[in-house]
Amino acid sequence: MSNFDQFYSDGGVFMHAVSIFAAAGAYHTFKAVAIHLQATRQEPDNGTFDTTIKFATGLLVLCVGMGVLGTLVGLLEVGGGVVKHAALEAKLDILARGTGIAANPTSLALMASLPLYFLGLLTRHGHGRGRSER
Repeated sequence: MSNFDQFYSDGGVFMHAVSIFAAAGAYHTFKAVAIHLQATRQEPDNGTFDTTIKFATGLLVLCVGMGVLGTLVGLLEVGGGVVKHAALEAKLDILARGTGIAANPTSLALMASLPLYFLGLLTRHGHGRGRSER
């Protein structure tokens, strides 16, 4: 992988799904952070924080799920390529390049969702603690 463009294009169509779910999860995670910040300024959130953070968490889980699905489909394609070639050298080349590329959707999903999920956990912890101290 020489650059991100090559990384993204090698991952196939699932990279788009991972990106969409990651962007939506990021939006709702930051929305939950904004609600938390409003609540710390003594403004009631009317339960919107809980629903927003749950929705954001669900989107991030979908992001990782699409990444894993993309990796599985990539591995199936690698297996199909290995079966079609008779030469041992060609099979080894397909396996070596294909397995590295097949992991791209899961890699992107984890790179995008883990920091956002961690931010959501920190915000959820701080939000719950701030409510109980009032």
